[in-house]
Amino acid sequence: MPDTNNPGSRLYLQLDAIRKKARAAKTTTTAGKRVGVKLRKVLADVSGNDESETVKLFLFLVDLAKLAREAAEAIQTIPNIEHNTYIRPLQKLEKGLLSTTVDILAKTFAKQVLTEIDMLSLRACGDMLSAIYIDTAISEDDIAALQKDVDDLLKEVMKINLPHHLRNFLIDNLEKIRQALLGYRVRGNQGIREVIDSVLGASFLRRDELIEQAQDETNGQTIEKFFALIKKATEILSFAEKVKSLVGPAISLLLPPK
Repeated sequence: MPDTNNPGSRLYLQLDAIRKKARAAKTTTTAGKRVGVKLRKVLADVSGNDESETVKLFLFLVDLAKLAREAAEAIQTIPNIEHNTYIRPLQKLEKGLLSTTVDILAKTFAKQVLTEIDMLSLRACGDMLSAIYIDTAISEDDIAALQKDVDDLLKEVMKINLPHHLRNFLIDNLEKIRQALLGYRVRGNQGIREVIDSVLGASFLRRDELIEQAQDETNGQTIEKFFALIKKATEILSFAEKVKSLVGPAISLLLPPK
């Protein structure tokens, strides 16, 4: 399986999953008419969104198109290769992803956009990029464990007696982390890093309120779990990126002194 540490490989894995599901889609008969499976159904299955969430499905296509552009930009940094050999298929895929509609037949999309030669070129692109990306992918087990931590903490936050605006603050930021984890296969380490940085920045803006509420035993335990989750996610991410995590000292400033 291709390494998922770079945009080319992540794009290949997502498009390959879409192509396989599209090819396997079976035609059904409704009111005497043969009806094929629409792309929205396949996109929903691959992205984890609901089939009725048209906007989210379209944004999923946009994210995939962004990966194509990121891969093309990364390829240009590699010396001594024929860049256009890799970039032209990526540009073609980007255009196809942005110009399609979710209500096109899945088989038609796969045939027109995900051609065999372009997919082979994309896989080669991913293999080429994996050599220059030092990051490693976070394991599926770690992602699943973090998702469970987020889900459990969301349930806990709903039960504690926090001021309404602070409860919403924790819920909103936990949801951001949850979405970053769900979108990891597309956005990779960068998606989680951006969200964690955003959550920490927002937390510092509410530092005094969080410290005040953390004085309460019950609220304090939940707030500590919130920051423990951020620290855990950052440490996993830092290990994958082969850098030292510096978030611990920052988090200690957001909690009451012990």
